[in-house]
Order: sequence, then C-alpha cells, then structure tokens
Amino acid sequence: MKTLLLFAVSLTVSNCQLLGGARETAIEDAIIAEVAHFAVSSHPGETSEDGFYDALEKINKAEKQTVAGTLYTLDLQVGASGCTLKSEYDRARCKVKASSASRRCIAKVHVQVWMKPQNAVTEWNCES
Repeated sequence: MKTLLLFAVSLTVSNCQLLGGARETAIEDAIIAEVAHFAVSSHPGETSEDGFYDALEKINKAEKQTVAGTLYTLDLQVGASGCTLKSEYDRARCKVKASSASRRCIAKVHVQVWMKPQNAVTEWNCES
C-alpha cells in the first residue's frame, strides 16, 4: 500500500510544471508575433553598418514565464531587410530580402503592461 501511495505521489509531482517556471507556448499566438517583431525592431541587424534593419523570418520556438509581468524567450530566424534605420520599423513593410542569409537569434523580452514602456528586450544573442 505504501508503495502504491509513493508511486501515485511521485507520478503527480513529475507531471506538474514548476510554478513560475518557463513553459512552451504556441508560436501561432498573436502576442508571440507582436513580441517577436518588437525584439527584432529593437535591435539593428547585422547589416546595421549599412543602415538597415533585420526582419523576422520565422519563429522557431517560444516560451513564457510569469515574473512580475511576463518574460518571453523566443528562438527566431532573422535576415536582412531593405528597411533603413532612418525610418520606423514596420513589420508589414520590412520583409527578409530573398538574397539574405538567415541567422538564428535568441531574444528575451520582459512585458509589464502597467509600465511605460511596456516591453523591454533584456537579452539578444545571434549566431554568427
């Protein structure tokens, strides 16, 4: 009987997520796209010396964690766009150029809706 009880408790504990821990979320979620575009627009691309933004090509994976707001960890594919840094980033207009090499970037974005500004990119790392 003790063995059965211990097995039931361990099975329950192993299937629970850590409270406050990061958990995977659907990449199709509209908020994920918004946060991803915010992250990309906040960091001039690898071609910034040429005066152009990078653009979002694909969201590979997204996680979110509740931490005095929401911390999103995004695994992204980005590439060079034709949008100049002199203009405002526009996700509808800033698309990856066909000739652009794709790069994988990991972004962490902290969203606190009660703050101004609401979003802050706390980490941005791209593979070379």
